[in-house]
Amino acid sequence: MSAAKQNSYNALTGLLILFRFDFTDEPNLTLIAILGLIGIFTLLAKRKFFIPLWFFLMHLLEPRGGALFMIIPLAMFAGIGLEQTVLPGLRNLNLGQIVTNNEDWVGSLLKGKTVKIFIAILFMYTSLSALQVGANIKQQSTLTQADLDAFNWVKKNTPPNSRFALVTRGLPLNDSSSEWFPALTERTSLATVFGYEWLNDGNFGARVETYQDLQQCAAEDVDCLNQWAQEIGWDFSYVYVRKQGGAHIALDINLSNSADYTAVYDTANVVIYLKNNDYGRRKEKIKTSFVA
Repeated sequence: MSAAKQNSYNALTGLLILFRFDFTDEPNLTLIAILGLIGIFTLLAKRKFFIPLWFFLMHLLEPRGGALFMIIPLAMFAGIGLEQTVLPGLRNLNLGQIVTNNEDWVGSLLKGKTVKIFIAILFMYTSLSALQVGANIKQQSTLTQADLDAFNWVKKNTPPNSRFALVTRGLPLNDSSSEWFPALTERTSLATVFGYEWLNDGNFGARVETYQDLQQCAAEDVDCLNQWAQEIGWDFSYVYVRKQGGAHIALDINLSNSADYTAVYDTANVVIYLKNNDYGRRKEKIKTSFVA
């Protein structure tokens, strides 16, 4: 979950987000969210308002990061919806009768064939979804050794006032390279969005757009980078490019063929280019590194 996805809280936007009821970030079917919605109405029908009130207060009082805290009551809703509404309904359909005694229902919870099948499917689905989410986090939100090696090279071989344009083809708030680059290299990344989501200065949307415009240059040429720098009003000294599965991307190929840039670091996963207008005065300080 991101801490913010807008410049400031907007009541209408918040209402629409709440109406969508999409807080679980499930990769496939939003099954847990649906069970949670059933659980809310189960509690409301029984005139039990404490947990629903807790849920809605989290959304109202913490609009920027509320979704993170709303997951706790949402998980409770899902359990309540499953235990008190969905499973009893399936069991009654399976047995052809209505069971009113709670002890009888608990004791015969798994006697119905339909209930057993549903629980098995639910278990398999949630387990596979959890594995998929974990794999996505590892792939998209975790720094690789190639990133760490490149960051270490940047910190040791570039001047402290260097400004970088990071082309990673990531997402504004889901880009581990962009997020960790400033902290681990102590260098400036012109398009990094992380950290600014807490500044309510009305420019968050513009920063996201700046990041997205730079990532679009991955499939373009050098002119795209120059135009991007001109639009933001800041020049850069280096271009940090993540390759795609070890293969060169379009921007990387164009930079390698450009007389305006020199590759100073090149590995199977990352290549860094220095603008040649800076190369003359910096070449004595830069150790070029090429790794097969």
